[in-house]
Amino acid sequence: MLEFDRLQEDIVSLPEDAQQMVIDFVRLLRQRHQTSKTASPQPLSFDEQPFVGTTNAIASQYGLSVSGIV
Repeated sequence: MLEFDRLQEDIVSLPEDAQQMVIDFVRLLRQRHQTSKTASPQPLSFDEQPFVGTTNAIASQYGLSVSGIV
């Protein structure tokens, strides 16, 4: 709890506008944390996307090779 006490002292010693910035920053962090907890990331799937394979199609149309391109 000593770290919290020190942090509280530091915040109280700041000017009022700086204290408001700390409050805003904590709110931002809280929002990001809540969003990341509630939203479950979905895996990306490019199988059905129209751009997949486009490089090979264009290359073959012009007689080019794309092997070794990352």
